[in-house]
Amino acid sequence: IVVPSEFNQTLFNAQGVKRPMVKVPMGIDDSMFHYKPQKRKDVFVFGTAGRTMAGGCRKRIGMVVDAFVKAFPKRVKDVRLEVKCFPDDPELEIDDDRIAFQRVFWRKPQLADWYEHLDGFVSASSGEGWGLHQHEMMACGRPVIAVPFGGISEFYDDTVGYPVEYDLEPAGEHYDNGGLWAMPRMSSLVDRMREVFNNRKSEKAIRASERGMKLNWDNSNAILDKQLTRAGFYR
Repeated sequence: IVVPSEFNQTLFNAQGVKRPMVKVPMGIDDSMFHYKPQKRKDVFVFGTAGRTMAGGCRKRIGMVVDAFVKAFPKRVKDVRLEVKCFPDDPELEIDDDRIAFQRVFWRKPQLADWYEHLDGFVSASSGEGWGLHQHEMMACGRPVIAVPFGGISEFYDDTVGYPVEYDLEPAGEHYDNGGLWAMPRMSSLVDRMREVFNNRKSEKAIRASERGMKLNWDNSNAILDKQLTRAGFYR
């Protein structure tokens, strides 16, 4: 069984999976997602992404929205939040014209353009098998605020990003009886958003791009090839 992270291995083992497992990290297309100089704009734009379906209970889009409003009262006009979701996702009731929803399906070129447009990415996800948005955004050289729990911890820490403090608690709602997940602390999420907003030049983002781009598909394929050879698939 091939999994992308030690987190996945731990979960599979906890559920009684006995077959041999190997870790092969996820990759990105580094010809598409790579460092792009950040252009200074009059308005600082945060982005977040995920399904609002089923209340967005794991991605916690609503929590990101609430944190944005707490971090930046309406009198602060030079900041906005863009939420990337899908056309069939339900609307959230929001009374703030600084928050916009992108209800579209984007292919990789459009997604890469969106990352370049952003000044920072925010995730309040309670758990990820890998964390592809965070990975791609890091590669593009933008500050990433995220919860360092689950698969994302394979490549994300405080040397390359702005980790959000969290507490472990039983997973609930659509993930009831699914073990523990991370509940982000609202105060930490708010503080991190203000920190990124007030520090426009981030050396962490440069280091994040270097780390993110090393985890490309060439790297993943080489590791997979080695594991398949070791397992006897190639003669």
